[in-house]
Order: sequence, then structure tokens, then C-alpha cells
Amino acid sequence: MKKLTLTLALVLSPLAGWANTVGVSADSYISSSNPTLNFGNGTTLNIGGGNSALILFDFSSLPSDIVDSNIQKATLTVFVNKAFTSGGLDISPVLRGWSESAVTYNNRPGVGGPFQRNVPVTASGSYVTVDITSLVRQWVGEVGEKLDNNGVAISAALAQPNTVVSLDSKESTSTSHPPFLEVTLVSEGPPGPQGPQGLQGAQGPRGPAGIAGGPGPQGPQGVPGPVIAYHNEIKNEFFSVSYRESPSDPLVIVSQIAVPSDTTYLVLGQVQTTVNSGNGYVFCAITTGIINSVSDRTTISKYVPQPIVLSVTNGSSISIPLHAVVTAENGELSISCGENATQNAAVVGTSLYITAIPLTNVQY
Repeated sequence: MKKLTLTLALVLSPLAGWANTVGVSADSYISSSNPTLNFGNGTTLNIGGGNSALILFDFSSLPSDIVDSNIQKATLTVFVNKAFTSGGLDISPVLRGWSESAVTYNNRPGVGGPFQRNVPVTASGSYVTVDITSLVRQWVGEVGEKLDNNGVAISAALAQPNTVVSLDSKESTSTSHPPFLEVTLVSEGPPGPQGPQGLQGAQGPRGPAGIAGGPGPQGPQGVPGPVIAYHNEIKNEFFSVSYRESPSDPLVIVSQIAVPSDTTYLVLGQVQTTVNSGNGYVFCAITTGIINSVSDRTTISKYVPQPIVLSVTNGSSISIPLHAVVTAENGELSISCGENATQNAAVVGTSLYITAIPLTNVQY
């Protein structure tokens, strides 16, 4: 089994001229026409016609503290044993580990995109050298930028897919020219002072809007707002009522309030009346509009509830409480009190009180 020679041209001050020789740790090729066979002991690495080569390098003899900035240049050289169909080669990083003695086409590792494309290969018995500096720097890079050293894959170039060649492997005994790397190292001087901060760059374009989040949990119930009560009153309204043969067209007084329409209210009312002379009767009701004529009095639908009608006599006083839940029409609520006399010259004193409380914000 032959060794791979890695020549290290060192420009490190304390290590000037120091070279390190390492061997290829593994090489093989895989074949789509023989997908279950392993070719780890083959003396050639066949490429093209459904075949591709795998080569793994051992960096264990390099300085343990080497970093990517110490790599000035790295080149890979392979020996073309036979160029059956000249053309070009693509070289790609291998993305996971593999075993020389077990790798086949069926269990082949994944590879990245080619970092060297269509490298010319033209003649048998010739060397091909390609720059792989960027890949070697990734292999020895620091955490976060490091790429695991799983070697390289060499295949017929996509630009020249008919390329068919064979390379010497590390097992070659006839020509014995296995692949090798040549790496030039440089040292890092002491860090210089930090330079001034550069100018701020232009603002980049706005990114796309993110996906809308789901609804959050329901918040606690807020404190109820204030309940506005509406109130009006008419006190000690005196009027004379002439005799009527029938209870029609009574004289009506109204305590009215203006409220927002289409709102439900609890209406509380009080009617107090005194007959100073003569006899008569009184009716009173909570209404959703103003009752001021006999036609209104006969429109029972405006009364909530149906009017209360009481007889009154000379010198009597009555107090009538009223309450109802109603919805305002046209922004008006009222308590109406109508009175008539059964004899001439009945003089009456009346007081009306009305309070309306909206039920919208009332807590039960």
C-alpha cells in the first residue's frame, strides 16, 4: 500500500522549511452499473461511464493549532493512468463519512456542489493539478465555519459527461502515482490596531411580512362604564278643566326627556295630583312619545303599560307610581298625565317626575 505525499511549503518564521508528509487515508470508486460492489482495493480510480472516485486525506500530522488563515494555498494533484475519452472533471466536497472497504454506489455519501468545474483532462500518463484552497480552509476552519473533512468526489464534468478516465489509486503498483495535496502555510503576525468604523451602509429592502400569529387569550373583563340616568320633572302645574259630558280630549301635561334612540331603558315615574274644587278623573302613563291630544290617548300602543285611570273628588290628593322597560322611539320618553272634570271649574295641581336608566351597561 503506497503513501500519499503532502508537501508543506512553510513561510512560518519559526518553522521555515518544515515539511510534513501524510498519506491518503482512503480512496475508492463507486459504479452505478455495479451498485453493490466495493472497489476499495482497486489499483485505479475509475471516473465516467457511471463511475466516480472518492478520496479522503488525513490531516492529523499538521500543526494542532492550525487555522484557516494559515492556509495560503492548497492544490490537489492526480495522475491520469488512462484517458479513454478526454474531457473534463468536476470536483466536489463529500458531505458525510464513508468507509474505503464498504462504500458502494447504493450506500454512497452525499456530495456538495462542485467547487471546481470542468477541469481539463486530455492525455494518459499525465498529471492534473487543481486549486482546492477554499475547501482545505473550511476543513481546518474554526467552529461555526468548519466543514468536516470527508474528502472529495471526482466525476465526469456536467459540461462534458462523456469523459472516461482512470486515475492511480494509493494501491497502484504499476505506475504508483497516488493523489496528493500540496499546502503552503503562512503565519499570522500580531493583530494590528482596530481601524476606524466604516460608513453606515444603505438600508436594505424591507423583508416580507411574517405569518400572522394566532389570536391571543381573552383579556379580563373591563370595568363597566358609568350609567347615565336621564331625569325631568314638572312641579305644581295648575290648570282649570271645563266640564265634558264624556271623557274625551282631556287636558294633558307631559314631563318629557330626550334620550338616544334605539336604546332600552328602565323608566321610573311618579304622578302626584290634587283636586282643589270640583270632581273629575285622571289618567297617566309612561309613553314612548308625547301624549297631547285625544288621538294620542287612543293610540294605546304608545302606552307602556296601559294607562292608569282614576276618579278624583274635590279636595283629594293622589300619588301614582309608574315603571316599565321600554325602547325609545325618535329619542323621546315621557310621563303623560291627562285630566278631565265631571263638573265645571275643577282646578287641579299636578307634579310629574320621570327618570330613565339605560340598560346597556347595567351589570346583573
